[in-house]
Amino acid sequence: MPNIKFLEEHPLYTQFPFEVPEYIHQLEKVNINMHCSKCDNIRTFNMTNDYRDSEEHVHPDVGNSYATKKNKYITLDYLCAACKVFMRFFIIKIGEDLTYIQKIGQYPPLDISIPKELKKIIDEEYKDYYKKGKNSENFGHGIGAYVYYRRIIEGIINEFIEKIPYFMTNEEKEKYKEPLDRAKKEKNTTTKIEIIKDLVPPILIQGRFNPLKALHEALSIGIHVESDLSCLENAKIIRNSLEFIVEIIFRDVEKSKEYIESMDKIKKRLKEKYK
Repeated sequence: MPNIKFLEEHPLYTQFPFEVPEYIHQLEKVNINMHCSKCDNIRTFNMTNDYRDSEEHVHPDVGNSYATKKNKYITLDYLCAACKVFMRFFIIKIGEDLTYIQKIGQYPPLDISIPKELKKIIDEEYKDYYKKGKNSENFGHGIGAYVYYRRIIEGIINEFIEKIPYFMTNEEKEKYKEPLDRAKKEKNTTTKIEIIKDLVPPILIQGRFNPLKALHEALSIGIHVESDLSCLENAKIIRNSLEFIVEIIFRDVEKSKEYIESMDKIKKRLKEKYK
């Protein structure tokens, strides 16, 4: 398959728009970068088989060319370029009118492990929610993934609010004390995030991307009025924002606390010096 992201990340049983060529041999063989269990690291994988190896997947049409058949399947075998031992396998369905492809099998399955920083701060109940959410996401079950990830946000949002002041100067702490206190008392998770979304520490801003605003938008959309595919996209936003926030906030909170304290001391000394 010429689309790397489809093989590396796309969930099972979810259509992926793709113009399939008329003849199967015209499909490009691409390298992918995924985890190798043998190397225990991200490695490059090379496709080792041929698209026309199995006659049940294609049929002869003209000479040595093989015409692509809709609703048929092709298998892709990938070997780790480093260890030459560990392999990954995919089964791909060719869609109607050759306008999409669909991953219907993958081994080993997509990863559902919990990121290291997230694992440190969530209890067993939320670890279970994360794995169930990731598994739902990998199988294209958007509503299920959305619900599980939302439960995690609901469970850790207060702890996150407690961390925000560590990234503020004393002046900012005083200035934003009222909305932070109000957010802590608020029971609705979406409203909590609405209150604090504009108080996001600069360290969390990536370009124009504010993860708290992204979370708020994703959580504001009701699952009962959205399609499963839309819920799947919102679930990805929630998971990506959650992982990013936890990675930055809980990793750097002590470092940021020390930095802010030192800056406050310097500013205080400068004010006293130039009175």
